[in-house]
Amino acid sequence: MRNLVIGTLAVFTLLFAGCSESGAAATTPETAATAIKAIFSKIGTAAATVKDEATAKTAGTTIGGLVETAKATLGKLPKDAIAKVMGMIGGEKGKLLETLGKLPANLQTHLKSAIEKLTALGK
Repeated sequence: MRNLVIGTLAVFTLLFAGCSESGAAATTPETAATAIKAIFSKIGTAAATVKDEATAKTAGTTIGGLVETAKATLGKLPKDAIAKVMGMIGGEKGKLLETLGKLPANLQTHLKSAIEKLTALGK
């Protein structure tokens, strides 16, 4: 029970930290890529907390929120710059999807929406 509480607090801390980054102006593809890489790092940390169904649900909510933050960052750029950013961060995005895909199927169901949002990011 203690680990669940600690994990939940850690995930919510990541969520709120990620939300604060959405206010940063992403004026160039390079700054946007840097901001999104930081968000991806937080998504990786949230994914690492998944140990059971309760932490999977919490991580799913957190990851979904972080992906929305990344989406907002991309939304501040012109369309041609989005493709450039996706080229810069595509490897990290692929690694995250691979990590999430390695989780047991019963836990992936709680992350389905977050995985779909991450897959659609930049399209």
